[in-house]
Amino acid sequence: MPEGTPFRTKPQLALDMLRALVAEASLPVRWVTCNEGFSVSHAFLDGVAALGLGYLAEVARNTHVWTARPAQGGSPSRPVFSAPSQEVGTVADQLPPAAWRPFVLRDGSKGPQAVLCAVLRVVARRGLLPGPDIWLLLRRNPATDELKCYLSNGPADMPADRLVWLAGLRWPIEQCFRDGQQLFGLGDYEGHRHATLVMLAHFFVVRETLRLISSLPADARSLLQAGRRHWGIENSLHWVLDMAFREDESRIRIGHAAHNLSILRRMALNLLRRETTAKGGMAARRKQAGWNDGYLLKVLSN
Repeated sequence: MPEGTPFRTKPQLALDMLRALVAEASLPVRWVTCNEGFSVSHAFLDGVAALGLGYLAEVARNTHVWTARPAQGGSPSRPVFSAPSQEVGTVADQLPPAAWRPFVLRDGSKGPQAVLCAVLRVVARRGLLPGPDIWLLLRRNPATDELKCYLSNGPADMPADRLVWLAGLRWPIEQCFRDGQQLFGLGDYEGHRHATLVMLAHFFVVRETLRLISSLPADARSLLQAGRRHWGIENSLHWVLDMAFREDESRIRIGHAAHNLSILRRMALNLLRRETTAKGGMAARRKQAGWNDGYLLKVLSN
């Protein structure tokens, strides 16, 4: 590191990069998403807003907000407010059940991943003082009861589904870095040039993989959802048939035998999926049904 280089935190470095990006106008950008490591810096969030960009930042449960702008009294050095601020986790716990709406976050290998979300306008806290009016997005996993909290400076008339969509954008970015490290050598070298080349290579591979022919209207969201559902079928059906039943290794080609065996494999797969008492994967359950007549009868009786 060159001598005289000042210490800069990650939020400060990120804000410097965003300022340079906006000044160069080399890449269109409208939104910034980040995790708690950046949202703890109010200077970072306010700096993003000052650039004319929107942000959706994941925050900790103990982040304080006001659910309504409080009246302020007292002195400038010792302000007194008509109501105390609350932790966003407490706000979530106090919401009535009617405030939570179901959303489909994305399609996974086991089908659509549904979450419960609540969206409300709140007042951010800057130090001890009220800050700007912002959005609070609360996302709860109904299966695990895990709660994620986000703050956004989106416009006051922003639809709730837009905020939920933004909250899911970090996942493909993280997937890009994970694939880049595992498949394209992102961690082998340092520097922006190498990272840019890796991301371009990843983009090319993804585009080639997801190249589809569709009669659907040319709507980006509809085509993206159709592509994800296609991969949901690939992961939940064809991949299982290949790994558990070795369908791709079958050399049966005469007459209707291949088609008949394909139907039988799918019937067996459905029966094994309905039997949930046995532990292990699909291949292990298939073997157990072949070795254990009692378990085979249990599978057939479902």
